Amino acid sequence: MSSVVQPCDAGIIRTFKAYYRKRFNNLLLDGYENNIDIPEKINILDVFRLAVPAWVEDVSPATIANCFRHCKIRTSNIIHTQQGEVGPPIALIQELQHQVAHLPYGNPMDIRNILNYSEENNYMVASNDEDITNCIIEELYLQQDEDAANDNDDSVEPPKISTR
Repeated sequence: MSSVVQPCDAGIIRTFKAYYRKRFNNLLLDGYENNIDIPEKINILDVFRLAVPAWVEDVSPATIANCFRHCKIRTSNIIHTQQGEVGPPIALIQELQHQVAHLPYGNPMDIRNILNYSEENNYMVASNDEDITNCIIEELYLQQDEDAANDNDDSVEPPKISTR
């Protein structure tokens, strides 16, 4: 349900990941062109050099506003921005697919699978008070049965062996 009611899950994170991945793929492609041994090996500073501009320059306020509007947190009357897509633009996804095709991956993953968290569509049903009470009672009975089984244990303790 979070992708329905939380703006970050509705497209802000996916858009950020798409722009970050685009910058990362460009770094990889440049590394391969310049014959760097392991171009995918980057440090924390490189990560920040990719992430900060992806957030500041690429993720637009309109994208954020559209995600809030999609979740019904803000209405179009409050924010006067151009309504658009929720999530990364289609052109960006196509560019990412083109980049991945040029990278030396043996079995590349579809870019939509990279950007979309696989568990995004799974959700849990909220338990009511009766379900929670029944679960607690069941746990108490299991604990009592376990304690009773341990009390009836007539096994002999092994003799203690000294260091002598």
